[in-house]
Amino acid sequence: MKYKALLAGSRRAAVAVLTTAALAALAGTPALAQPTLGTPSFPGPSMSAHPLPIIQSQKLDERHGWKHEWNVRTSAAAYLNDFYTNVYGALHVSGVNYIAKNYNKGTPIRIIGASMVFPYPVMVREGGGIETIADLKGKTMGVPRASYIYAYLIAVLKHHGIDPDNDITCRRSSCSTAAISMRFSSAPPRR
Repeated sequence: MKYKALLAGSRRAAVAVLTTAALAALAGTPALAQPTLGTPSFPGPSMSAHPLPIIQSQKLDERHGWKHEWNVRTSAAAYLNDFYTNVYGALHVSGVNYIAKNYNKGTPIRIIGASMVFPYPVMVREGGGIETIADLKGKTMGVPRASYIYAYLIAVLKHHGIDPDNDITCRRSSCSTAAISMRFSSAPPRR
């Protein structure tokens, strides 16, 4: 019996040591990572580098009177920038998957406070006043319509009393073109 009590006590001590070490490492990580990680932010919305040659070759910027500074970057960086600068108050979960995939490929990502609204396919910025799905009413969301979760998202919004056609702006923000439909084609919100 003493052997079992000793083993249980050793297990508790090991868990306490590992938990303390993990918390210490977690607390020190943002301070250590801050100077080296980060995607520079510009006021959004952004677009990726892919449509830039088309815009310039067809002189779309001149024809439409667009005055802007070109900051060419990857689609991942454009998508991240729009979330960092609060162009989108919320992201569809497939956008989160896209960000994580590109982080694993070496795209630097600035660590920000964000929360998942479980079990729904939504990620929101902390401090933005969105605590529940119902709080999305009147907000703008980046939504890649080709995602298989898109229909689920619409059902979730309706379940929480949000009319997807009138109460929320769902911008067609496919990860490959970021916010080009909103910024450069004057496309209306999802209807």
